[in-house]
Amino acid sequence: PLLADQEEAVAMAAAQTLEKLANPASIGPLRARWPEAPAAVQEKIIHALAELGATEIIDDLLPLVGRDPEGVRAVAAEALGKLKAKQAIPVLRKPLANVTASGAGPRREAIRALRLLGDHDTGGPIWRIVTQPVVPTPMGPVLDTTEVREEGLRYVAATGDTRYVAALVSIASNVQTHLEIIILRACQTVVELGGGRQLPELLAHLAGTPPAVTRPALCELLEANTGVRYEPLPDQSYRHYFIESLGPAPYPAIPPPPGVVAVAKETTE
Repeated sequence: PLLADQEEAVAMAAAQTLEKLANPASIGPLRARWPEAPAAVQEKIIHALAELGATEIIDDLLPLVGRDPEGVRAVAAEALGKLKAKQAIPVLRKPLANVTASGAGPRREAIRALRLLGDHDTGGPIWRIVTQPVVPTPMGPVLDTTEVREEGLRYVAATGDTRYVAALVSIASNVQTHLEIIILRACQTVVELGGGRQLPELLAHLAGTPPAVTRPALCELLEANTGVRYEPLPDQSYRHYFIESLGPAPYPAIPPPPGVVAVAKETTE
């Protein structure tokens, strides 16, 4: 009865509890409540049914991928991936072929579901989302969200297609893609595709110096794949700017030297 509670928070908690209890007998009550539940509660019900392995809901999920509200669209795509619904692949491709100003969540979950379903034939639209401004705005197209593009790079890595390795160099060298997580994910994708030896080359093409927050992870990636120890360097003005003064830095930040080891200082000990 709590699934039908007038307080949405209670109904959502009830669905989550049934999911955690993992009792197949919960599938019936969850399905019965689903059509009449508010959108926020539907999201939790669909998620619970997917975790319970309720493959009988696949036909009900397929039309939801293209319908509002956005949260239901996203969780429906996620559920189709978890339920290994191969027949959903054509439906999951649609939001990636026609990118709209909204719908970042459904796009992210559609890409993730396609990866989980073992699809390797949607690389073209996904690569376009990763590398090009595709989201329409009144000021012109812009890049998709970092989360969507990161999921796209995970899809690329899962394809095992080594032809992407060379193209990943252009991601890191394009100033438009210089978000910390995208740089790091691009480098990780190179390694996952078997291009570890090309990692220094990729880093050499970075325009300027990678952001300081990415350097420790990039150093670990380099050390694991080249056998050479690297130590991340902070920007020289960080301590002065953030600790010794509350005013503007009296001199510009001096980044580490550019080049193959732009992210780090090589150490031999």
